Amino acid sequence: MTWKPAITAFQDEILSLLRSVASQFDCIAQSIEDFLDDHIVQANGKKGTDEARKLSTCFSVLTSKSTHESLANFARWEPWHGRFGFQYPWNKYLEIARLLQELAANIITAEGFMKTKLEVCHTSTKELCKGASSLLAGAMRELGGSILHMKQFQQQDIAGEAFQEMRAELSAYIQVHSSATTINHSGAVDNGMKCSAGHSMFLLISMVEILDRVQDLVIGVKELGVSAGFVDPMPHEKS
Repeated sequence: MTWKPAITAFQDEILSLLRSVASQFDCIAQSIEDFLDDHIVQANGKKGTDEARKLSTCFSVLTSKSTHESLANFARWEPWHGRFGFQYPWNKYLEIARLLQELAANIITAEGFMKTKLEVCHTSTKELCKGASSLLAGAMRELGGSILHMKQFQQQDIAGEAFQEMRAELSAYIQVHSSATTINHSGAVDNGMKCSAGHSMFLLISMVEILDRVQDLVIGVKELGVSAGFVDPMPHEKS
């Protein structure tokens, strides 16, 4: 058995915490893509992502709280952390982990409802949701990289503007489909159209909820970067 100095052991716990939290951003990014792809693909009669694999990713995020708390407790015993001394903001990592758990719960809830609703989405809804999926998954992967490499997330303002625009589009479509559903309930159109409008509206509402959670993470990672002294990316790393 190889003996490790105490400081090396503590550093192992610190790296484990960083890697664990950062990796969950990638997991959630993939889950967002799978969720959207499946409920567009399956509605067209094609086979989607394996449900057990998809949900296991989100459940692993939900059940990671005790692991992260344990790693953070070990990390607090690190002998000295640069200019922070013994006051490094480990709790900020736990706050980020909590936000990830909330996002995972949103996806699981939406998936539980949508798996029983395989009506065909409107073409306009498909395109909008594909755009939202790409935006959110991309932001999640960048946020995970920011934590893993302890570098400032440079795209907060750009992401914030993009999120606001996407939220406005989603909200507008929800309003349209809400009106369509009201008309459908009056019997003005057939039941198939009613199902399609209701399915599309729930998918859009789910995307708004996911977007809001990701936006919380953008803010949280930015605050973590300031508190934890993340460095600015090198010029060639900035987009």
